[in-house]
Amino acid sequence: MDHFQAPPASSSHTNQPWRIPHAANDSQELAFRIAVPAGLRELSTLPRVDYADAFRVDAGAHPDWTVRDWARGVLEEAPATSRARLLTGWSALGLRSTGSAETVLGWAIRRSTAEHVLLGRDSRIGMPGELLFSLKPDGLLFATFVHHRLWATRVMWAGIEKTHVNTVLELLERAARGPAAATLSAGK
Repeated sequence: MDHFQAPPASSSHTNQPWRIPHAANDSQELAFRIAVPAGLRELSTLPRVDYADAFRVDAGAHPDWTVRDWARGVLEEAPATSRARLLTGWSALGLRSTGSAETVLGWAIRRSTAEHVLLGRDSRIGMPGELLFSLKPDGLLFATFVHHRLWATRVMWAGIEKTHVNTVLELLERAARGPAAATLSAGK
């Protein structure tokens, strides 16, 4: 019996194209929202996954990066203003930074293999979350898992889901564009 519930309808917009705007001369999109692959939720350590999303990213700009390099590149190498927005947003959602020695931008490394890195944060308000980075032959797979212990956190998440998706796409696109993108972002 599958103890994971299917995500609510609001988290399965896989037919809706979630994209971030690009400069007029840059029409190549490197990050896409995809349907959550079968079996992916089983990689979570949460007691139940109430929300899940997944994204596919072209990893060609960094062929030598490990999955940990990708986790650090997406989160820790984001521009300072983006990192500040992330930390502020996570705090507002009640996500607690971990005291663990092994972290990525305050997210504890809960599991790590050559193929997967699972990051997690507990929550002051009953909405713990996890971020999964997984290297596949066709690119990087990124997923978010959220558990709602309270009805109110489900409502809160519904209000910020679109911002979450757009932020993830922005971070993944920046990392996938390689070192030149980081230099351009720093100049903005």
